Amino acid sequence: YNEPYDIAGTFFSDMFRTVSPIDIPKNPDGTWTPAGASTVGRLQQGGREIANTNNIRTTFSAKGDIIKGIWDFNADVTFEQGANINRTASFQVPFYSGPQYPVQYQGPSTPVAEDDQGFNEYNVVNVYTTAHKQFGNHFIQVMVGGNQEYSKITTNYANRTNFVTNSYPTLALTTGPATVGESTLDWAG
Repeated sequence: YNEPYDIAGTFFSDMFRTVSPIDIPKNPDGTWTPAGASTVGRLQQGGREIANTNNIRTTFSAKGDIIKGIWDFNADVTFEQGANINRTASFQVPFYSGPQYPVQYQGPSTPVAEDDQGFNEYNVVNVYTTAHKQFGNHFIQVMVGGNQEYSKITTNYANRTNFVTNSYPTLALTTGPATVGESTLDWAG
């Protein structure tokens, strides 16, 4: 997806709670008003997010009779792998409350570029057997089985502030301090 930076999260609920339908988005000279900068201005000039997501999931199943009509066996194995790569840039949007007032800014206190990557792996195995028998008006069924799951999610991110130019919003063209980090969530059950 290639979308405005502020489109996600609570943008629309915030907009409908705080903006009046009679608010004017632009001043007569074409600059943003406070209401316009916080809504349409953030969508148009507040930055972009480019998100690439790739996931693949496949399941293999098997079923067989141990004793036909009485005892059967079932198994399935699922494998899932995915990757998310996101590049974001958030800019300040200038606005004027009136011709006699100085420029103010809507958005982050400092423009920021961020790259993050996430990788996930999920595997599950289900194996179970079912025995069933009809005795006149009575039916008895017994099921026994097991399940094994494994999940691992790894995330890396980096961000920097102070763009050299807003025309090329990338980490390489920023001058602020870098913040980097990673996290891993790994479990089996």
